[in-house]
Amino acid sequence: MEIRKSLTAIGAALMMVGISAPALAAGFDWDNELDCSDAGAVSQELIRLEQHLRCETKTDVSWPKDNPIWEKARSEERGCTEVHESHANKLYRSPPRNPGNTDKKGKGPGKVAEGAAQKVLEEKYDEAITMLMDLRDAVSKSTPNRAFVDAAGNVGAEGASVVSGALVTIINDDAIPCVNQLLQPQP
Repeated sequence: MEIRKSLTAIGAALMMVGISAPALAAGFDWDNELDCSDAGAVSQELIRLEQHLRCETKTDVSWPKDNPIWEKARSEERGCTEVHESHANKLYRSPPRNPGNTDKKGKGPGKVAEGAAQKVLEEKYDEAITMLMDLRDAVSKSTPNRAFVDAAGNVGAEGASVVSGALVTIINDDAIPCVNQLLQPQP
């Protein structure tokens, strides 16, 4: 019986290593040393996570542009721009620049960044948590890329599902609790 329990524990540990390796390769990790009482640091961590979702920020490697995690639903088209960008925008979106408007005056949106990271900086923690929950739900509903190539070279939606699940776990277990800690009164 003890051997069986030990093997189960070893199997669970190996499974966690197997799940976390693709997520780390995708850049989906959370700084466990992060001071969750520092809104600036939390915002920067959310921006860092957002950068790993964007297709155009990968200059040193072609991932995720050539190997997106999700595909556009009901389409043979891969979802790098549509799906990845939509998810990344929930974390952070820079304000669009209007080079012809030097005095920054005018009407309309686009003067301030958007997303959960910006809401943290604005001390709108409830809104940031809502945006993180929206991201979690959107990631959970996204269609895994059938042509995804995992770290071991396997092709299929299973690898994409593992990486996607790891991102959901980070949102649930790290990002939301960290922002929630900012809601608590500081001593």
